Amino acid sequence: MTQTSTAVVSETDSTRAGAELGRQLRAGLGGEAPDAVIVFASARHDYAALLKALKAESGTKALVGSSSAGEFSSSANGQGQTSALAIRSKDTRNGPPPVAALCAASTKAQRMCGEPCCEMCPSRAW
Repeated sequence: MTQTSTAVVSETDSTRAGAELGRQLRAGLGGEAPDAVIVFASARHDYAALLKALKAESGTKALVGSSSAGEFSSSANGQGQTSALAIRSKDTRNGPPPVAALCAASTKAQRMCGEPCCEMCPSRAW
């Protein structure tokens, strides 16, 4: 079974925005850590701070995302915000292709937060 959770925050402080996203995503997954998080953040953010806080608070093992010029989820939309989608699934527990693909696509995010994007990626070189 695959579970998803979405979150949108308007917080302008990057560390607080990342932490709040992480809390909301975990709450949407019943308190469990997501296997992967996809994040879209306003260019106004300090991405290193945002990603570090999001990863720490959510407990995710894979993190990928992009800057954006308008953020949205099923519950809100706007500009200058940060939105994220969390995925939790028994099918991604041991690092099959979906999680490995997220890792391979996230080298820029990895450089920005200074930490490995995915502890499960079979091709991790860090």
